[in-house]
Amino acid sequence: MSLLTPEQVGQAYERLRELIADPAELKSKLVLLRQLLEGLYKKLSADSQMSFSGLFARIQYVHERLEAPPELSAQINQLRIACNKAAHEEDYRVSQSTWQSALLAIRDLLLWLAPDQRDEGTDSWLEQHHAEPFRLGDHAPKRSFQCVARRWELIRKGDRVSGIKIIATDDDGMDCTIFLNDMGGDGRQWSVLNKVLWRFCTLNCLNLSQIHGRPGWYQSNPSTMIVVEPDFLIDASSVAECFTQKGSRPEFSILNRMVKEAASAKMVLGIMVNSILDDLVFEPNANYQNLFRLAMARQPISLVSLGIDEAQDIYKNIRDNHFPVISKFTGSLQKESVQLEPSYVCPTYGLQGRLDILHERDGKRHIVELKSGSPPRNNVWQQQLMQVVAYNLIIRDCGGPIPQGYSSILFSAARENPLRHVGSSVHFEQDLIMCRNRMVGIMHNLALDPNFFFKWLRKNHFTVEPAFLQEKIGNIVKMLNSLQEYEYQWFLEHLRLLMREIWYEKTGGLGPNSIYGYNALWQESREVKQERYRVLCDLIIEELSVNLLRFKLSGDGAITDFRAGDIIVLYRQDLAVNRQEILRGKIVSISGDCLEVSIRGGLRQIDARYADHFWSLEHDILESSLYSPLSSIVTFLSAGPEKRSLFLGLSQPRYDDIPELADEPLDQVVQRMFAARDYHIVQGPPGTGKTSGLLTRYIRKIYTETDKTLLILSFTNRAVDEICQNLRKHGIRFIRTGQSEEVEAELLDNLIEGRKFHEIAEVLKSCRVWVATVQSCNAWLSDLLKVVKIDELVIDEASQIMENTILGIIARIGKTILIGDQNQLPPITRQSDEGFSFKHEKLAGLCYDSYGQSLMERLDRVCKEKGWLGSTTMLHQHYRMHDEIADLIQPYYDGRLVSALARQKEPLPGAGNPLLDSRLVWINFPPSRFAWYDPLQVDCVLKLTRLLAENGLAQDPTSDLGIVAPFRAMIHALRKELPDSLASLTIDTVERFQGSERKNIIITLPLHGVEVLHNVEALSADGRVDRKMNVAVSRAQERLFVLGCPEICARSPHYKFLMDRIRASGRVFHYTEIKLRRNHE
Repeated sequence: MSLLTPEQVGQAYERLRELIADPAELKSKLVLLRQLLEGLYKKLSADSQMSFSGLFARIQYVHERLEAPPELSAQINQLRIACNKAAHEEDYRVSQSTWQSALLAIRDLLLWLAPDQRDEGTDSWLEQHHAEPFRLGDHAPKRSFQCVARRWELIRKGDRVSGIKIIATDDDGMDCTIFLNDMGGDGRQWSVLNKVLWRFCTLNCLNLSQIHGRPGWYQSNPSTMIVVEPDFLIDASSVAECFTQKGSRPEFSILNRMVKEAASAKMVLGIMVNSILDDLVFEPNANYQNLFRLAMARQPISLVSLGIDEAQDIYKNIRDNHFPVISKFTGSLQKESVQLEPSYVCPTYGLQGRLDILHERDGKRHIVELKSGSPPRNNVWQQQLMQVVAYNLIIRDCGGPIPQGYSSILFSAARENPLRHVGSSVHFEQDLIMCRNRMVGIMHNLALDPNFFFKWLRKNHFTVEPAFLQEKIGNIVKMLNSLQEYEYQWFLEHLRLLMREIWYEKTGGLGPNSIYGYNALWQESREVKQERYRVLCDLIIEELSVNLLRFKLSGDGAITDFRAGDIIVLYRQDLAVNRQEILRGKIVSISGDCLEVSIRGGLRQIDARYADHFWSLEHDILESSLYSPLSSIVTFLSAGPEKRSLFLGLSQPRYDDIPELADEPLDQVVQRMFAARDYHIVQGPPGTGKTSGLLTRYIRKIYTETDKTLLILSFTNRAVDEICQNLRKHGIRFIRTGQSEEVEAELLDNLIEGRKFHEIAEVLKSCRVWVATVQSCNAWLSDLLKVVKIDELVIDEASQIMENTILGIIARIGKTILIGDQNQLPPITRQSDEGFSFKHEKLAGLCYDSYGQSLMERLDRVCKEKGWLGSTTMLHQHYRMHDEIADLIQPYYDGRLVSALARQKEPLPGAGNPLLDSRLVWINFPPSRFAWYDPLQVDCVLKLTRLLAENGLAQDPTSDLGIVAPFRAMIHALRKELPDSLASLTIDTVERFQGSERKNIIITLPLHGVEVLHNVEALSADGRVDRKMNVAVSRAQERLFVLGCPEICARSPHYKFLMDRIRASGRVFHYTEIKLRRNHE
């Protein structure tokens, strides 16, 4: 159990004093006090290896583990309740007595944790104001509430199980006992929860009956629903897919995601029918041939993979059977408000959903789901029924004041009665929620120990399921049974850690700055989000078109962390996010006072509800990207044993002899890559030209000397665009998939625009070089491999890509080249320090240190440890940094970096200014007064940029100067203050700066305490390399300026080394020696 250090307790008291002195209104201060409370309990539960969906569950866990006094537990729970009201209730007013009781509760918590560490200032204030504890109330009668499960047991009548008894703590902090008695129907077999629940899970209890004469005792009734871990949202469609005509099978939720299947004619037809319907909503008189061509252009690879005969059948089938139905239906919507693909988040029921169509008629909202498959003779299929039941639940809870109308399935293939209304009932809703609960329980158990699930799977025979599911499950079982014992253990560990990652992404637990994951969207207060720069508020719609919204940003100078390309959600500011329809999309541009957002699905017409309100914008997550590594793992294990052995690191990769080595070092590396038969790893330290020089040179050799087809992948769109630009310079023809602002002519969408099927097929089949992001590739690779044979895979930025993300791609291609630098930025994960728990001896020496390690880094270590040196290469010559700057990172590369140009050794010409007459400058600052930016450093940066410009050292901001800032808030603060003449200057995080270079680099470190130092670090597994610092420093060609607090930075051995080297070889200044633009005293 984690306890607080004296330093952490001291910081908590310091924060209390700051809040006491803060002149802000009490409600805002109580919200900030909640943030302190969350931080304390996060630290106290840091070693629990559990994910809690919120503060409520975390408090119960800590109090039980530390045996907290009952009176303290009661006070902390009352504080939590008051903080929640302040955060989420607009009309809640905080009295002085409530504020005093809140401070007293926090003080008593700190005294209980650290009795010998008091704070005189806090104690004195509480005594002067005669602060008293919160008054505790009795159990109030209620039918619905949230609680945290502490223990449970089955209820038995004789030898028969008849229900389950749950002991819990309710959301008022009171003990409660819940009796759930089994009744008819799957959704009322409450005893099933015995295999679903875990200690300290959160339950949302709906429509319970209070037991007369027993306060805090409740029992189920025919309308009761229990939602397990409601903040873990599951797609309504994913729950519905678990239903067959014979009942629910929640196991399908995982099994369906384990196999990534190539497109089938049925699947492609369904997508195209949906696409045509969307277009008809906006253009009801559109010509069918044009509509089909538009739909074909949206999924060209899938359609071409089916072949011309099936494509023609799809064309005729839609034209003759589906188009008349959907055309007639969309024609009936012309005078109505229509929303395509509206989205909702519904933590009440633990669901989220994206409907096909929501339209208004006669003052009511109506749901329509399109299905292109064969309809039953009467009614609808069970799976479709449950999907609509889920949407009914969601709309009822989130849909707002507009009454709910009918819910329907539109069968586009039905000649009679295509629009079929679907009714709902409590019985169906209970079945749906119980299935959803079981899905959550399965995923939680998989995050703990997947072996139980897969032992069960291998023993079961699914002979009664639909044929396509039976075949899919059979293939999974066949794959599992073919594995060696060590491979099976490898599979279980990778799956366990992947499920943990999904869990943390959804509900939080390991994020450095918040106890929440995606559930922060509805759990965290606006004030806290604003303090963390994670929300844009007070947005005003200026223009609305089919799929683009243009907003005017508020004029209060708010600092945010959003940028073009971010995936976002939009919602009305006057409503809770889970009480309305949300808009999902992507930021197209953000600058000055203007924000443009593209809306997924589009908006049919301007609506007063959109235009007459303020809006808020937050970050979103892509559900598909969370689960895609699961099918990648299965695809890899389905490959041949030789492939598996190679990329686990058990077998030595093969390579051909090189008759005669070239003279130039870079050409020698190209020869080694060319000679490799299985894989080759190239580590390219900063400035060695691994992308602009090596990768392009290698591709040119393959392109001109062989007839091979290449697939080139990278992690980011920016890196993919850089590859494309280099290929274009060398006259290499390629296709770029996905979206790009830099590459247009070679974009697949543009290459096939307006073309017929055979022309599109020719474009695809004639291309020998494909370029994409890993995420994009995972979406279409199975289909592309049916059209063309990919001979070789080249992955740039391979050190930034998770192993489980790319193994499925690697498994399907003969040879792989991995290019990157494991000493630069690692993969992004919420559990970078979490290790694998392998026990098999065969897995012991394969360098599996942590989940956050890339495949490239691991295989590079394996090759070096096993002496397979012919399969890994490090580039030594670099062309960027002056030697004085390169010396700062030489320890990370064992002193093997060699400068290639005379410029890198030349002395610095004198400028007559001590700030400019040294290549290395450190400027000392006090700790920042703000969490994520520092006005003092902003002013200093402005002074430095003016100084560089005045001395002719920033004539071209795009090449002469760059500013690296660790936090987006600091970036925006700097951007707001820079003059227009420096509008093209790049100010960005180290993550976005990787791959770039500037003559002069300014690094800002706006840190307000040692506890946030980890935010600017990214340590290797052995702690020998700080990857973020390596990238930041190595962007500089001629001069490096570092701004930071020496006392804080010295706590990092890497930044201490940096300070020491600059002190020895450069200059150190105090910020007061730099003339600031304005006074911050």
